[in-house]
Amino acid sequence: MKKKALKLSLLGTAFAGALVFTATSTGSGRVNPQAAIDTTMMFQTTMDGLHVEDSLLTLIPDRTGAISFGPVSTANGNIREHQSLRVTNSSDEAKSFNVQTSFQAVNGTLPAGASGMTLQTNASISVPAGETITSNSFLIAPKTALQGLYGGYMIFTNKKDATEVYRVPFGTYVSEQAIADLPIGQPVIAGNPAS
Repeated sequence: MKKKALKLSLLGTAFAGALVFTATSTGSGRVNPQAAIDTTMMFQTTMDGLHVEDSLLTLIPDRTGAISFGPVSTANGNIREHQSLRVTNSSDEAKSFNVQTSFQAVNGTLPAGASGMTLQTNASISVPAGETITSNSFLIAPKTALQGLYGGYMIFTNKKDATEVYRVPFGTYVSEQAIADLPIGQPVIAGNPAS
């Protein structure tokens, strides 16, 4: 198994621990190495990560097992953000999953319901044997959404085997202020680190 695939398997098969923390603090939860080795499913998204190359700020694609809607602003009105999750089934049989979304209001994350925020996605997905599908998610909130951190989990439960469960953390930060574009392609000057 390649390093990136192992990371995604560890994230997807992690389970909730006894302690309650935000999705942004714990990620997918407590890892289960044996489940990660045995799994035939992989949940991943590609997000742009910042990188400095030849003194220029660039974006590079980063495959991850979590969904970040990034910082979003209510300055221009209601929020409607989109992310795609690729789900790969490397087994020799098709699998179908019920999908639930669950926001958490713990340790500083805000209650989504009080702000009218929802995460809309498919109620169920089916992934043919040996194939990859794309599942779209939409973060929706009114311009009156409270400013702050929101997060939770998308939970995928196998319809035929309820013990096969995958958790994908998601999160966003809502601000009333407009969010400036990053200076992609602009020179970056780094200072000397302290000795």
